[in-house]
Amino acid sequence: GGASPPPGTVHVNLPRITRVARALGLDFAPALVGFDFQRGGKTLPVFEGVVVCLEFEKQLVEAFIAEEERLAAAEAEKERKEAAK
Repeated sequence: GGASPPPGTVHVNLPRITRVARALGLDFAPALVGFDFQRGGKTLPVFEGVVVCLEFEKQLVEAFIAEEERLAAAEAEKERKEAAK
């Protein structure tokens, strides 16, 4: 697997990045990074991250960071409320 994405695109591999790309309404494709060979000859594709046009990479990563900060704040608030009980 050292394949590169098509010219003019970039592979963004971050947790929950598909959800962020979908929320932004960006054109993206799930990134096929390999195959998982299982018993019985079954082969399953392995997807990690997304492939987007280069011009959307910064917007996508910034939105990802904002979403992660929002999730962390929500988790901290939940923990704070649990501790106050």
